[in-house]
Amino acid sequence: MSTTKITLIHKNSSTTVGNIPWITHRLLNNFNIEPFDPAATYHPSTHVMVIDRYDDRDSGWHVPFEQNGFKLIVEYFWDSHKALQTTTQDRVLKICAREWIWINHYLMHQYYEYGYTGRPQTSNPDKFFLLLMNLTRINRDQLIAKVNPYLDDSLYSYRGRGIEIAGDYIHHDYDSHPNFVNQHFSNPQWYNDTNFSLVSESLATGIWCQDLYVSEKTFKPISLGHPFVIFGSTGTLDYLHRVGFKTFDHIIDESYDLVADPIMRLDKIVKVVDNLYQEFKQGRRLFSDTESQDRIRHNSNRFHNQAVVDDLWQTQVVDVIQEFVNV
Repeated sequence: MSTTKITLIHKNSSTTVGNIPWITHRLLNNFNIEPFDPAATYHPSTHVMVIDRYDDRDSGWHVPFEQNGFKLIVEYFWDSHKALQTTTQDRVLKICAREWIWINHYLMHQYYEYGYTGRPQTSNPDKFFLLLMNLTRINRDQLIAKVNPYLDDSLYSYRGRGIEIAGDYIHHDYDSHPNFVNQHFSNPQWYNDTNFSLVSESLATGIWCQDLYVSEKTFKPISLGHPFVIFGSTGTLDYLHRVGFKTFDHIIDESYDLVADPIMRLDKIVKVVDNLYQEFKQGRRLFSDTESQDRIRHNSNRFHNQAVVDDLWQTQVVDVIQEFVNV
C-alpha cells in the first residue's frame, strides 16, 4: 500500500472538496488539494481527480484523465437519500457519506463559530411554533395552507412566497450571489421565542421522496435544543433514532412518521399540531416536562459531540477515500 500523500485535483466552482472551506480544511490533514490547472502535469500514482456528480454537464475536464488510467472520485455528499451507498467500480469511487448533513452542519458551526450549544431557556415562549421555509415547493404550499389557523401565533418564513423573519442572516462571503441566505444559519432568539420547530423538509411528497431524505432542516432544531415535529420523508424520526437522537413520542403521537401517503402523513401531523395548539392557548409551555427537557439536552449534546462527529468524518469520508486512493 502506498504511503504517498495523494493530491486531490478539483475545480473550485463545482466540488465540495474545493469550494467548502471547512471541508477543505479538514481534508488537508490527510490529502493535498489543488485546483485543476490545464497546463500542469499529473500522474495517476499521485493525483486523483474529484468531481461533483453533476460535473458531467460541465466541460468534461476529467474525462481524458479517466481514459488514461487516473482514479476518479465522484461526490454524492449532498444527495441526502439514505438509500444511496458508496460504490467503487473501474477506478471510480462514488462517495455517499450517510451522515454527511450532520457532519457538514457541525463543521460549519465550528468554522463560523456560531457557538450553538442549545437555546436560551425562557419560562414562557410567547410564540407557538417556528417554521422556516426557503424555496417554493408543493409540500410547503400544502403545509402552510393546513397550518394557516396557527400562523398568527407563530414565527414563520417562506422566502419563496416573500415571507421573511427579521434577523435572518445573509452571508456574502460564502456565495457570490448578493441575496444568498446561509441556509445553515439560524437565529437562536427564534428558538427562544417559540415552543417547538415545525420542520418542512426539502422533500416530503412526489416521486423524489420515495427514499428517505434528511437535510440540515432536520438538524437545526436538534443543534439548537428545540423540540420538533417534522413533515418530511417516511421514516425520518426512525432514522434519527438509529443515529442516536431522541424524539418526543412520550407526549405526542409520532405515528405520522410511518405513514407512506404524504397527504395522510400531513393530516396526522396537523392533528398533532392542533393538540399542541390547544395546550398553547391555555397558556402552557409546551415540551416543558422533565423527560422532554432531558431529550432536548441529549439531542443538542449528541449533535455537538466532537468525538462522535470526528469518528463519523473519519469512517465515512477519510477512511473511504484513503482506502480507494491507496489500493
